[in-house]
Amino acid sequence: MTTDPGAAAQPVHTAFTVSVTPALFAERAAFAKKGLIGLIFSLVISIAISVTLLRRYLESSGLLPLTPMKLFVIVLMCAPTLYSLGRLIVRLLRHRGLRRALRVLVPGQVMRIERLGLVLRHSDHVEYLPWAQVAAVRGVRRWDTPGPELRVERTDGTHWAVPFAILDVLPGGIDGGLYAYSGGRLNLDMIVCDDIWSGKGR
Repeated sequence: MTTDPGAAAQPVHTAFTVSVTPALFAERAAFAKKGLIGLIFSLVISIAISVTLLRRYLESSGLLPLTPMKLFVIVLMCAPTLYSLGRLIVRLLRHRGLRRALRVLVPGQVMRIERLGLVLRHSDHVEYLPWAQVAAVRGVRRWDTPGPELRVERTDGTHWAVPFAILDVLPGGIDGGLYAYSGGRLNLDMIVCDDIWSGKGR
């Protein structure tokens, strides 16, 4: 098994494994933290710019009477700050989702694809799911996580999921493993996986 996140998974003893490696685990956590620091710095700069523009404008025009045009100008001057604040809030939510996933999962195998079904790792137990109980395996877009997540949907309507961003196997490798070991019955639904690479930062 390789620790290279760009490599395709290889069969291991009649099974196809997808893992979270220690190095990748630490890399994702560090990257998420670095992105937050950059956004906070950008927000501070935006606030400084907006405050400077507002102060100069209000010194020359005054706040009252507050006409629609004056309100429009004020909002326009605050736009950089509002935009940076919005990006920071979204990133904080995604960072929280990634940290939650990292807390639940420890480095090691998280999914094992076998001839008879899937072996899924949870925080406190390991689940065996025969193919007859697997409704679909797909990539699902989540606005509160950095990039899509890999989701295994059960026939009873429940699902198991993990962010692609912390896995050591790319979607193409997972797709090939599913197809081969399920005897052609299942593929990874790639509809929303075109932007899978966004899991590294956005």
